[in-house]
Amino acid sequence: MRRRIGIMVGLAGCVLLAVAAVSAQAAVFPRSAPPGQCRTVHGRMSLANGTFSYRIWAIGTTRMLRVVDEEGDNFNGLDKLPPSLRARLRPYEQDLFRPRVFADFRVCAYTRSRPGVMQSVTLVGARNIWIEG
Repeated sequence: MRRRIGIMVGLAGCVLLAVAAVSAQAAVFPRSAPPGQCRTVHGRMSLANGTFSYRIWAIGTTRMLRVVDEEGDNFNGLDKLPPSLRARLRPYEQDLFRPRVFADFRVCAYTRSRPGVMQSVTLVGARNIWIEG
């Protein structure tokens, strides 16, 4: 009886790991996705030092996405962010390095996804916004 319970617990753990892996994979673009394809990514956005650009970490992965404007350039202000996000970040406008923004980000691929290379995306929307910091 104990052996059966142990096996069932082990199987349940494997199923949970498989579901987590599938969920994490769904958060990034497949390599075959052409630029312009959009997807919702649950992640954490912050302003990166050095290039002064926004980055989104797709939670559950090691993937970082670089947020660019429509011309593919970095930006660090609020003016090019979606209205819902801009309004929530307005109180932090003097120190945009401080807040970490968790949300369901709607991003569109600007460049193709390649292993080991940060993919550039445009940010077109955000829902379920929660700010830490």
